[in-house]
Amino acid sequence: MFVFGGFRNNGAGLDDTFALDLESRTWRRLNFAESSIPHRRGGHTASLYKNLMLVFGGSHKDSMVSQLDLVSCEWSTLKCHGSVPQGRLYHTAAVHQDSLFLYGGCWGSRWEQQNATSYDDMFELNLLTSTWRQLACAGPKPSGMSRHAADVHDGQMILFGGKCDRHLVNDVHTLDLETKRWSRHLIQGNIPHPRYRHTCTVFQNYLYLFGGKDEANYFNDLHVLDLRAISLKFFVGIWLVSNKVNLFNQGLPEALLQWLQQIRLPRDNNPQ
Repeated sequence: MFVFGGFRNNGAGLDDTFALDLESRTWRRLNFAESSIPHRRGGHTASLYKNLMLVFGGSHKDSMVSQLDLVSCEWSTLKCHGSVPQGRLYHTAAVHQDSLFLYGGCWGSRWEQQNATSYDDMFELNLLTSTWRQLACAGPKPSGMSRHAADVHDGQMILFGGKCDRHLVNDVHTLDLETKRWSRHLIQGNIPHPRYRHTCTVFQNYLYLFGGKDEANYFNDLHVLDLRAISLKFFVGIWLVSNKVNLFNQGLPEALLQWLQQIRLPRDNNPQ
């Protein structure tokens, strides 16, 4: 695991890089030539693409993408073109296939206060051509949001929580990264309190949410969202399989056929 930058307790930004060996559970600080290290910052994003860690945004107001080669341990700047997003912090970024998707964030002379400018835009960076473009997405998109959390599952970018203007939210939004369409989901169960500065991580078919804070408290709770419950694809698949629909000779893509054949229906646990 690699960590770059962040804020000190006094709000000053950091520019150091650490690596944690997950087998030995040992931290070590990585050393670089001073001229190659990105500016001190916090509130940025760091996303994994192949053997690169891509850093964007943060409290140092620029729109550059810095990349750390995790094999050679060398920093460099990715020269990008196109509709470059404005510098920001407390946004989210996630990699899907050969693209980096960036949503929201904020900026202002006093970005922790109520007069911050919050963004509701979505950008895509094509990592093969190093070209940015702003996406015009359909559907009920979230309002300008910052300090939220996001991850990718099955071609969907999933967003939870964050600050919307002066309000904290606990909404779940997804963006289909193929159709570029937003959806807002009504979630059942023990719904987490509205919060910001939390983390969200996808593992298999579940989204794990940990921590965060509201205006008065820090949280150390852990919540799990079953992502199959918000997937129309999953429910359609269940219907097809449970009704024993002949899946072949229907012109369905091979990848979809393979996925449908892997579906296992819930077992009937009622006593006989």
